[in-house]
Amino acid sequence: MHIGCGQVFCKSGCVCPVGSVLDDFGRCILETECPCHHNGKSYKTDDVIRRDCNTCTCVRNTWECTKKRCRATCTAFGDPHYKTFDGRLYSFQGGCNYVMSTDKCPGSKLTLQSFRIDAENIPCGSAGVTCTKSVTVTLHDTIIHMVRGKAVPSVTKVSSLSPVHARYELVYAGLYVIIKAPFGLNVIWDRGTRLYIELSPDSQHWSKVCGLCGNFDGDMTNDYMAKNGITETSPYPFGDTWRARGDCTKTMEPIHPCKQNKHRESKSHAACAIIKSGTFKPCHISVDPDPYYERCRCVYDTCGCDSVGDCECTCEAIAAYAYECLAAGVVVKWRQDKCGK
Repeated sequence: MHIGCGQVFCKSGCVCPVGSVLDDFGRCILETECPCHHNGKSYKTDDVIRRDCNTCTCVRNTWECTKKRCRATCTAFGDPHYKTFDGRLYSFQGGCNYVMSTDKCPGSKLTLQSFRIDAENIPCGSAGVTCTKSVTVTLHDTIIHMVRGKAVPSVTKVSSLSPVHARYELVYAGLYVIIKAPFGLNVIWDRGTRLYIELSPDSQHWSKVCGLCGNFDGDMTNDYMAKNGITETSPYPFGDTWRARGDCTKTMEPIHPCKQNKHRESKSHAACAIIKSGTFKPCHISVDPDPYYERCRCVYDTCGCDSVGDCECTCEAIAAYAYECLAAGVVVKWRQDKCGK
């Protein structure tokens, strides 16, 4: 976010008066008037912008930002790839039911679980990848089950789960089903392969959750905390400990789909090229496109599709990047006819 007033190369001719500098537009200004830059735009001294829940003020060519803890989002998308509350990106191809996040954790003194989100992953495609079939949200005494392809979730009351009666709001917004709980939890599902779990940063959740979404303590290096409390070094042994059923086999890391289907690789790169194109250029400075394009995301998922370049998994992978752009305040109109509305 901090860029100087521009490089000045020595040449004969006019120079700026002492105490002033040349700005990006070739004008002489006071050093204290040097602009700040963000997202390709220039801002004057004392201009204010928002970054997540924080505000940043331009002061002498430098952004000075507040340091509040912000609401965090855990993401599951594609075949499946995950981004933890603390920002760690990884892939885990398990075919079972998994605990995405809960507040009933190893070493916790909590007697009653207030929430738990499970995701069911099943094989999809012939390349050995998996994707999300259903999502189950448990809030105290209430179980909300959302199944891919079904417009309306099922809701079941189970009094034996908890003596506390669940309070929540169920919202339908375009593609999404949204569950809002009053204690700072939102669960957002696109009824396909994208799942977003949002938590408020208050003391109820900060460093007190666990599962595939990590522990939400601001440190991504310890996000592979297994169910037994031990921090693993890779996603596969970590992910297997969060199986919600005992009848699933150990997960083996699959061969990259592009290596299994070499004939699909070039078409996969072409299908995903929009992420690095001018369409998404306004977002590139805010959200790095590389993890969503190459490193086991869009290209990976598209190679795993059985109909390359014109399939749901390609569009879901692109949509995952578009959602991150939107969260960063950048709106990108990218959807084509093949990806629907």
